[in-house]
Amino acid sequence: MLKIILLLFLVVYAVTSYGQDYVLPLYSGKIPNSIREAAPDKVEKKDIILYSKVQNPDIAVYLPSKRFATGQAVVICPGGG
Repeated sequence: MLKIILLLFLVVYAVTSYGQDYVLPLYSGKIPNSIREAAPDKVEKKDIILYSKVQNPDIAVYLPSKRFATGQAVVICPGGG
């Protein structure tokens, strides 16, 4: 039952926040065991946006352009180590 309620909440949240830029930082303050680099995050924009050397991790929604919008989604949960 808890899974159903959680799923319903996520669906309602996704529908109400559609089209908005929403970014949720993963850490407030210093990031544990991180080594800061002088260079900022690297962003390459082509048909696909590529991010690398990220120093401030967050949870964000990136919607595809109309050309690539198929109604499918990918959830990327990168790890470390």
